[in-house]
Amino acid sequence: MLYKSKLDIEDKKTYRYCVACYMPYVFGFSTDLEALKKLDEKLVFNHGVVSCEKVEMDGVFQWEYPNAWAPHNYYAVLAHKNVGLNEQAKEIALNFVNNIANEFSKSGKLYEKYDAIVGGKAVVDEYGTPEMLGWTAGVFQVLYNEYLNK
Repeated sequence: MLYKSKLDIEDKKTYRYCVACYMPYVFGFSTDLEALKKLDEKLVFNHGVVSCEKVEMDGVFQWEYPNAWAPHNYYAVLAHKNVGLNEQAKEIALNFVNNIANEFSKSGKLYEKYDAIVGGKAVVDEYGTPEMLGWTAGVFQVLYNEYLNK
């Protein structure tokens, strides 16, 4: 079954904000701070950066709101650093690192994805929330070392 947003069903284009929108900043193709601010308004929350903005859809997807994935949060941090917004980069990093650390202190586990809105492991997804060491541990270590281990 193909899932579509209500706008797609009406045969209209959707202009949905997602973490891929950080890539022009990550790779130095853009320094448009106004566009970055609009992107942040849609994706940055107290416990991390969501993969996609909230949109009413049929079905549930792994990169759906309110899920926050470690690589996506790292991209957001890099984007802000690359345009000189170091305080915003630090805030994004610390919000996500604290989310991971708080969940780890409760469960003793790292997870593949987290909830950027309420914190803790992600509970909205299409296949469960597996334990994960790879990118979660790697991103945690890089951000922790840069912002907390000084």
